[in-house]
Amino acid sequence: MGAWGAVVSTSVAILHLFKAISEKPRISVEAVILSKSASEGQDTYGFLIQTKRGHDIRWEEIVIELTIRNSGYRACQITDIFVEEEKSISQIRPKPLPWVLDPITSVSVLVQPEWFVPSSPANESGGESGQKDDIVLVAGVFDALGKKHKIQRDNLRELIKKLRDLPVRKKLFRQEKTGALITAFQSKDYGRIINK
Repeated sequence: MGAWGAVVSTSVAILHLFKAISEKPRISVEAVILSKSASEGQDTYGFLIQTKRGHDIRWEEIVIELTIRNSGYRACQITDIFVEEEKSISQIRPKPLPWVLDPITSVSVLVQPEWFVPSSPANESGGESGQKDDIVLVAGVFDALGKKHKIQRDNLRELIKKLRDLPVRKKLFRQEKTGALITAFQSKDYGRIINK
């Protein structure tokens, strides 16, 4: 009888250990460019573009929509969005973040497109616009434990390719005191840039 009890309790312990390992959050992130109807001169979260459809000319607001999914069986808190370039990491906290993503649920978050446009100003060898062709290496979300959950490489590459053809509000400026070239835009969310 004692041996049988040991076998049962060991089996239950192994089952609980296996269950704990398999029941973790599984976070995926997908990014798309979202176009919403707007008016000329309207104060928008994203930026405005003018489009022509047939004989009609319309104004549309362009934003990035991140869909964050938890296909696992444990909740996970998503705290920030990150965009990593060669020399820096941008950390952005748009509404409704931070967000507890329950099992088998998703949340959509809007982000200003300017965060996904490379930000390094040109040096002497910069192009016509004064921008050097910096590269966004990876982007995605941070969870509360600091783990990165990345946008798939093909999805990110396609997003950035489309953004390059749009008139984002990120501009090149020269600092008054140092004369250094910097890029900047007016962020509507809490954000910070961390140099590597």
